[in-house]
Amino acid sequence: MLARYPWSPDQVVMAAHQDTKLSQATIPCTTTLYNWIDQQKLKTINIDLAEKVSRKAKKVQSKTNEKVLGRPIEVDDRQEFGHWEIDSVVGQREAGDLNLLTLTERKTRYEEVILVQGKESCYVNQALESFKQELGSKFEKIFKTITADNGSEFSKLTQVVPDRENGGIYYAHPYASYERGSNERNNKIIRRIYPKGKPIVEQPAKTARETSDWMNITENSDATDGTRS
Repeated sequence: MLARYPWSPDQVVMAAHQDTKLSQATIPCTTTLYNWIDQQKLKTINIDLAEKVSRKAKKVQSKTNEKVLGRPIEVDDRQEFGHWEIDSVVGQREAGDLNLLTLTERKTRYEEVILVQGKESCYVNQALESFKQELGSKFEKIFKTITADNGSEFSKLTQVVPDRENGGIYYAHPYASYERGSNERNNKIIRRIYPKGKPIVEQPAKTARETSDWMNITENSDATDGTRS
């Protein structure tokens, strides 16, 4: 599985446990699999693991007079379903290319990858509005909070998701991408499908949906009941 798919060892272990053809007693734990890779017992080596070789220690930068679009993030645990992180993934920074809107649910890491026509706030709002219309009364239960960075494309989110008590739109502190850590990590994985600098418009439209399904393949579908299948 490591050789065939661009998965992490943890994803491989989870997928193996879901395969009824495999003997569950012979499936190693994630730590053991990492140890085998370190000990060069497998064809996969550390350089093949995109996340392992790219991780760096977190650095918290403190700067003043930085733009904050709205309420700073307050959701800190992952005990409750319905708290999302949002970001945009760009292809070529030229007119005519598409963009991706990525949404990550904090508890389950459930991922939505959505094609949008541009990075402007109107396109982001259109995508969220389609969720709102599709989910109807379930929308506020499924999207209890959404945390964004302070990019201009997220400046008008409250037009679609108004602030409400213990819910609505929140913004990460400047230079604190770790406050949207799940989304940032998933965006790195998405870059395997949509390489930086390559036109997104050249990919088939269905690739966005297929990327979402691929990233969610090892997640618990019951935890995301009510979202798109």
